[in-house]
Amino acid sequence: KHPVLGYTRAHKGVDFRASTGTPIPAAGAGRVIARGYNRGHGNYIKLRHNGSYETLYAHLSRFVKNVKVGTNVRQGQTIGYVGSTGMSTGPHLHYEIIKDGKHVNPMTVKLPAISNLDKKEKKNFTEYRKLMDDAIEELNQHIITREELREYLDAVYDLERLMGKIAYKSATPKDFLALKNSLKMLPAIRLLLSDFSSTLWKEIVEDIDLLEDITTLIEDAIDEDAPLTITEGNIIKNGYNEEVDHLRLAKTEGKHWLTDLETRERDRTGIKSLKIKFNRVFGYYLEVTNSYKDAVPKEWIRKQTLTNAERYTTEELKKMEEDILGAEDKLFSLEHALFTELRDKIAKEVLRIQTTAKAIAKTDVFASLAFVAERNRYVRPTINERGIINIKNGRHPVVEQMISNDMFVENDTCLDNDKNRVSIITGPNMAGKSTYMRQTALIVLMAQIGSFVPAEYAKIGKFN
Repeated sequence: KHPVLGYTRAHKGVDFRASTGTPIPAAGAGRVIARGYNRGHGNYIKLRHNGSYETLYAHLSRFVKNVKVGTNVRQGQTIGYVGSTGMSTGPHLHYEIIKDGKHVNPMTVKLPAISNLDKKEKKNFTEYRKLMDDAIEELNQHIITREELREYLDAVYDLERLMGKIAYKSATPKDFLALKNSLKMLPAIRLLLSDFSSTLWKEIVEDIDLLEDITTLIEDAIDEDAPLTITEGNIIKNGYNEEVDHLRLAKTEGKHWLTDLETRERDRTGIKSLKIKFNRVFGYYLEVTNSYKDAVPKEWIRKQTLTNAERYTTEELKKMEEDILGAEDKLFSLEHALFTELRDKIAKEVLRIQTTAKAIAKTDVFASLAFVAERNRYVRPTINERGIINIKNGRHPVVEQMISNDMFVENDTCLDNDKNRVSIITGPNMAGKSTYMRQTALIVLMAQIGSFVPAEYAKIGKFN
């Protein structure tokens, strides 16, 4: 359902009346196949769905940055915003559904909530595995860049976990500082990656949104020394909110305000015995002895009469009293409200942050695999889809780390789907039979996940 005021039938589709800037959600899960501008539709976006359905959304004011051609969208995800048009009908969304090249009545079609269309055209295992190897190999051809990249990645927290806490409203001020410090690493990471030419690196660079608006928002709002919980106050940074600054000043500078007022009123009235005092019943008041009560200004308001003195207040003193006595409670409530507002703003950007988080996660994986491959003398495996395992001088990746001076005995393995489907291993206890079997299994698993492998040469098949 679209957030609209109503609809009228239009040529080949439906026009939804809506105000300019209204978010447009995808009517069903699918993949973006076109996005652009033409004279008839203005800004438009086109999706493909399961069952040969295509949907067209036209007369948009602007697109969502990360909803690009080739990306998947889920049902209800915002894909653009209603624009203003010069047509007599006013601002509206034009919506069409096409099946097998023919228009159908949009109000009679229920589009799928789940899509089986991949984000990008599905690559076969061997092809994608080669792209991963290219990415790792390129990192090891630029070791200085790789190590600089790993340093920046080391400062990045688990972005998806942080966004989960923000979305479920359990994030603390420290979580926001962790998010901000992580996002500050993005420009440097993307700059380093932009020098690489491998296909996967280009895709990753495209997916990294610098999220500078979110970084600035947190930087301006959250104090660097904010506590672990939101119940302790001192969350909001000075200068972010004028009322917070005033209440914080009232809390800490209240005594100075009272002293200044007392001095000013004593000088103005000439009442030398004038004092500002406080009790729980009457709050703050100006106390004047009876010998000076004739000098009391007319604008002062009498609060209490004593045997030897009179107690007064003024509008200025009332305001100070309200600020000082209520400052702590008001400050806590206001800081909590501002923190909640900030949390809700950032929660709306979850899709942008998740897209970037996935790109950073891939970068982290490839950088780690590249580092391990170079440190442990791993080689790039050759991938085949014929079920062949041909390993020359393979090594157990764990056991070899436990044995000093390169004393691990290297082994060959040859298995295939023809005459070498099974090998029988014999030998006494502690001869290394299990080590050899596990070594082969681990080399295969490492090749499957995209890692280089501990061997002189390795030809690895595709396995489930």
